[in-house]
Amino acid sequence: MNDIQQRLFAIIAKLHKPNIPVELDLALKDDLKLDSLSFTELVVACEDEFSIEIDMDRSDTQAARTVGDLHNIILALVSSN
Repeated sequence: MNDIQQRLFAIIAKLHKPNIPVELDLALKDDLKLDSLSFTELVVACEDEFSIEIDMDRSDTQAARTVGDLHNIILALVSSN
């Protein structure tokens, strides 16, 4: 598990307190029960944690379905900085 993954999992655990272990294949809506507001809250927390800006209008952000999808978006943004 890489540093970004660990930090993302910690954010999810802190904000959403899932009753299951956080894994990359967890569905944001079905498993974590995130609605659009809680997804936005998660994105903002990730932006703060990683000092990045995640464009909510980008197709990959809107298409994010799993924790792994969000991890990949963060990884790409961190790598490009």
